[in-house]
Amino acid sequence: MSEHRDLPEDIVGKLAENSLRNDFIVQEYLANRDEYGKTIIFADRWFQCVYLKEKLAKVGVRADAVYSHIDADPGSAEARNRRSADENHKIIRQFKDDELDVLINVRMLTEGTDVPNTRTVFVTRETTSSILLTQMIGRALRGEKAGGGPEKKDANIVFFTDTWRKVIHWASYTAGGGVSETQPVKGYYPIEMISIRLVEELIKRINSGRSFQTEPFSNLMPVGWYQTTYVSLGEGDEMGSFDEFVMVYNFQEKGFQDFIRRNSENLSEEWEKENLSMDWALGETRRLADGSFDLDEENLGETLVFDLVRIARHMAQNRVAPKFFPFEERNRYDLDKIAKDHWNMNSLDQRSALEKIFQQPGGLWSTFYKTFDRFKTAYDGSLNRFMELLITGSDAKAVIPKPVEPPPERGRIRELSEDEKELVFRRDHFRCLCCGAEKGRAVKLQVDHILPDRMGGETSFDNSQTLCRFFNTTKGINELNFRIHGSLLSVPKVLEVFGPTPFDDFQSFIRRAVNFFYHCGAVADCRRQKGTESGSGKTLVIQLYPGNNPNWLKQDCNKLLASIRSNFSHCGSISTVSVEADGERVSEEFKPLAGDDGEAAIPAVTIDPGILPRPKQVMLKRKFGLSSISGKRRPGGLEKGRFLA
Repeated sequence: MSEHRDLPEDIVGKLAENSLRNDFIVQEYLANRDEYGKTIIFADRWFQCVYLKEKLAKVGVRADAVYSHIDADPGSAEARNRRSADENHKIIRQFKDDELDVLINVRMLTEGTDVPNTRTVFVTRETTSSILLTQMIGRALRGEKAGGGPEKKDANIVFFTDTWRKVIHWASYTAGGGVSETQPVKGYYPIEMISIRLVEELIKRINSGRSFQTEPFSNLMPVGWYQTTYVSLGEGDEMGSFDEFVMVYNFQEKGFQDFIRRNSENLSEEWEKENLSMDWALGETRRLADGSFDLDEENLGETLVFDLVRIARHMAQNRVAPKFFPFEERNRYDLDKIAKDHWNMNSLDQRSALEKIFQQPGGLWSTFYKTFDRFKTAYDGSLNRFMELLITGSDAKAVIPKPVEPPPERGRIRELSEDEKELVFRRDHFRCLCCGAEKGRAVKLQVDHILPDRMGGETSFDNSQTLCRFFNTTKGINELNFRIHGSLLSVPKVLEVFGPTPFDDFQSFIRRAVNFFYHCGAVADCRRQKGTESGSGKTLVIQLYPGNNPNWLKQDCNKLLASIRSNFSHCGSISTVSVEADGERVSEEFKPLAGDDGEAAIPAVTIDPGILPRPKQVMLKRKFGLSSISGKRRPGGLEKGRFLA
């Protein structure tokens, strides 16, 4: 609940402390004492109440004040001498019983403390809140029929105005008896409320372990909001005017309209009270909402009942329905549409496009999610939902989410269907996510469990990735996720070089080694820096995605370059490796590994012979001049499924 204060607190305090101004208020009452009669003075600070009371008492006016010291400094004598509720009630009772002529208060007089025979109200400071002004002057506007007494034909409303350097649009009281404003109140976008809602839903999804959004993203964006205004008791029983926004979602819109239509003119007078009992209000709201809402199903974020309380209080105190402001830009902010437009891009292009959308000048995505990582995670949920809809054969535009079913028992489903595999291949652009090899005559692609089935991994679209047969077998039962681009490792591993295979070029050879080194799809690009001849540069550039430390690879650059030079004859001139990421660059010059003959020693190419049929083993031997193919293990042991070149 955000209180719309009229002026900064320091200015209000200065007005309250101004002795000349307060003396003027006292003199106004004394000069017209007979006409004003029984008077209520609305002040702004407890010390202003004390000053006015003492000034009036000195000239024989029976005056007292009700306040709470709520604005006193903690630890001060004033705070320790804070007025109790019993003391304030006693003074109010004296005023009602005509034992006092003037009652001074700091916005503490509520519906339960009306004094119908009050003849005059002093409003010592202007306010921009029309509803608060109505509540204050209403203390004197009790005529004969309302218990004001047989002789009460009129009342006095006295305003004390100040001169300001700038025009301020104060609430004003018209001669016709109604409160007006010099200009209509304009609504504004409660962007932070939308942001809180979206981030809360994102956290719920992450904590639940779900990788996809279970409902259309449009269900999470409001179609608009109501702006409610009402007077309520704040801290220390001080009366204040409050503006609150009620968010309206597409499946609630008709319910709110029906609730307002049915209850706008027949609410109990209890709703008008500033000191409304919340227990009563919640129970009454449930009764009033019956027929407009199913509170068990539509209580989004568990706020619906409280929102209806706000609307009821607004209607009771203002005698009009709250104004509705449509979220006119809503259709611009739909992650489902963004996912549908970008799902078939490669990972690098997709991320680049999303960063542009997130950082778009004047856009709201950065306000909604604050960080790009949150936005990307929310996008991934919509993307995965889109892919699930494709897998099930449903229309990708469907607004009804796929029912969430309990996961199958472990081992019950161990392999995706052929149609589901096809969708995985399409999502991964028919290429191995580790080495980048594309589907072709010499390349057989397979769908791999990121977290293996035997380790508890589910057989699902989200737990699947495309790998070439060579690396899928080499990976074994290790959990490696090449769909993500940032390494989750805390310390670097030893570089292991696999292959080359019959279908390798030097880029796929590098991608396989480096991606396996970082345990993710770390390589964004690898290329020979152009020299005098196109593509014949002497520097190999490996561009990593953000989140991967290029220094980790520094100690193994020479080993990687030696393997490239020895296995790819056209790369023999490469003499430098440059690794780049997050604006940081690491470069290493090639240092030959001297053998007995002084030539560079060629690292052994080690392949598990069990993963290749004999004809391909023969082809490898002929192509690379190998005498044999064997599966060597590192001295001292090796983690499961990993082989050392």
